[in-house]
Amino acid sequence: MNRRDSSSSFSTAVILLICASLIAYGIIKFVIPMLSGTLADVPAAKNYTYADVNENTKGFINENVYRYGRTQLSANEQKAYDILLVGVLAHGSRITIEECGLNLKGLQKVYSTLRNDYPEIFWIGSSCKVYTAGKTITDCLPNYLFDEDICEKMIANIEVVRDTLVAGTNGRTEYEKAMYFFDYIVRSTDYDMDSYDKSIAGEEDEGTALASCIYGVLLKNSALCEGYSKAFQYLCNCAGVNCIYVTGKSHDQGHAWNYIQLDGEWYAVDTTWSDPVGSDITTYAYCMINDAAISRDHTLQMDYSVPACTGVKYNYYTYNGFDLQAYSDTAVTDMFLRAYAKGKGFAEIRCANQVSYDTFVAAIQNQTIYDCFQKIYDVYGVKLSSVDYVLMEKAMVLHFEF
Repeated sequence: MNRRDSSSSFSTAVILLICASLIAYGIIKFVIPMLSGTLADVPAAKNYTYADVNENTKGFINENVYRYGRTQLSANEQKAYDILLVGVLAHGSRITIEECGLNLKGLQKVYSTLRNDYPEIFWIGSSCKVYTAGKTITDCLPNYLFDEDICEKMIANIEVVRDTLVAGTNGRTEYEKAMYFFDYIVRSTDYDMDSYDKSIAGEEDEGTALASCIYGVLLKNSALCEGYSKAFQYLCNCAGVNCIYVTGKSHDQGHAWNYIQLDGEWYAVDTTWSDPVGSDITTYAYCMINDAAISRDHTLQMDYSVPACTGVKYNYYTYNGFDLQAYSDTAVTDMFLRAYAKGKGFAEIRCANQVSYDTFVAAIQNQTIYDCFQKIYDVYGVKLSSVDYVLMEKAMVLHFEF
């Protein structure tokens, strides 16, 4: 980030947040290769059990995690979910689910729910082949992105990073754990524009597969929104914090983000939008927010109901004292001093209403905001001759880099 050198006036450079264009996820593309009967090149159907799952995969899956999506399914859908779960853990070729009596729409719901609930099952794609008898789905053959031998090596690599990160949250509260993972993901991951361009063009390869899963974030430090969101979900779940993966649209494009439960209340989190493309700034405008805030530019599109995000206490600005109810030089000065004392080199403030935001922006434009920075010199002896800032009008957030 460039800083302007000025000894007498506040820098007027506005650094625009350029959020990555977002790509559709969670859309299941089912291919129906046949209606009934048997063909020579079609794998045999099978009922898989945990005896078919290798020990490394068993150890990788944490069965103590709250799988929210499954709770929203009917009894028959849950039965299909459980059968498919064992099948994909075993890398099963053709999984029998005829007893569940699902039609195509029902299987789509179950399959997407399973993928939403299990971010650690990174080896299945969003498409699968289905076999039918009339309108009933008899068997399912998932699209495996990586073969079983490759998956074992990938799992071993993920476990090393996971264990280190989870250990770093020992003794922390749920909120502190979530913020630890949030900051790690946003600061260590770049949005994968190459994979985005390929996905828009309908191209899929190993790179786009990695960018869409937890491996991309944890090992490649590059991902699409699906990878960002699944990595946050995975790490939170591993640390005992309930976190779910949700999909929908933002700015008329498909997108993925998270809902997280802290002290029994739900909040929305969007790690992708907190990591602007082309900037090293982390923004907290999408960190622990409620439905009213996230719905300004996010629209849910899920196959099942999700919790209402009504939490307030753990919103980043509320919890850290950067929620500006009404603009005043005194209130803003206090926030700048508090931020500077934390030693992070930035202050990010959210205005409670449009009037406060407009007054704040006016103070920047007429440079009276400089009086607030004078206090940092008075207290710490540090003269801020130039300060870069970012305006996020829709969120009514202002970000200052000291």
